[in-house]
Amino acid sequence: GLAGALSPKTMPPVSAMGINPCIFAMLVVPAAAVVRVALQRGQPQRAVLAKQAVGDEDVALRTPGDVFLTAMVQLGTPGKDLRVTFDVSLPHSWAPSLDAVSHSDHYYYEPGSSSTHSWMNRNFSEGGVAGRWARDVLSIGGLRVESFEFGVARTTQNYSGFASRPYDGTIGLGLELSRAPSWLFALAESGQIEKPIFAFFLGREAEAGELSFGGPFADRYAGRIHFFDVEEHSLLPYWLFPVDALWIGDTTCFTRVHSAIVNPWASFMSGPKQQVMSFLQAWHATENNDSRWAISCDQEEGPLLIFRLQGRDYALSKDDLLLRRGSSCLLAIVPLESDDPYWVFGLPFVRKFYTVFDAGERRIGFAQARH
Repeated sequence: GLAGALSPKTMPPVSAMGINPCIFAMLVVPAAAVVRVALQRGQPQRAVLAKQAVGDEDVALRTPGDVFLTAMVQLGTPGKDLRVTFDVSLPHSWAPSLDAVSHSDHYYYEPGSSSTHSWMNRNFSEGGVAGRWARDVLSIGGLRVESFEFGVARTTQNYSGFASRPYDGTIGLGLELSRAPSWLFALAESGQIEKPIFAFFLGREAEAGELSFGGPFADRYAGRIHFFDVEEHSLLPYWLFPVDALWIGDTTCFTRVHSAIVNPWASFMSGPKQQVMSFLQAWHATENNDSRWAISCDQEEGPLLIFRLQGRDYALSKDDLLLRRGSSCLLAIVPLESDDPYWVFGLPFVRKFYTVFDAGERRIGFAQARH
């Protein structure tokens, strides 16, 4: 359910915006976070680093390969350490049992060792993971979720590459029946966070990043956060939002874009084949053996990749998209296999634009990240 899971066959069109997409609305959100989870780069380590900040709880995370965002959480009573990844494309959470990790060094959840554990009367199956639904206490960074519902995986046999993944389980932040996970609302209702909001900040190079719960942090972005309503599609777990148009530089405009989703785990931007290929051709990029697109490392700036959302422009430049791999350089953008009119805003976009998911108001917001 991570980057590779974001390719639905068809996407429903959004309603007409009533504006000219190829020719700005301003909302402000108060800085109301309670908890922030720190992001660090590098391979994951089995130790959890926790520190107290003024009025906040911090938990160390790591971003191995700029793909997985992980953190240590505790599940059960007494708390059992598990390293999890937060996935905005999955509505459900899961943790492995001993049976699911017998051939790896993953941590696992022990139902029989938790005094607050209870089984639910239904089976769990999600993206190659299968088991049974359960409830228990989830703790992360000082937050405590009572009766947290999750799948206890008895097998991960069909979950590709699980043995080598840098996490033990997944905390789902995607939508189910067009609604965010109930545990996020439970945290707000209990007063532990001010609002059912989470936000991503991703740093550059060795700079730290973070995931916050309860609201955004004003020190992580510049200017104002502009929000866009999430589309209601009950069968899709994604935070879909409308895109008016795509500009490649100031000459080429595509209006058949319709929708986009945000996926911080995707190292590359991706979109409809015709639109992506037009951008790559404008950059004179060449395809390598790994189906990635290379340019000369000393190539001058090419046309910007500009997304227009309700009259506001969000532009990505060479500095935002360039990936250096030894002596070669790649553009962090690939075409989707289908030509469906939607985009996946991956790590290059989330790194440049602080991204806020507001579950209470069913909207997603962006602001210039402060690096």
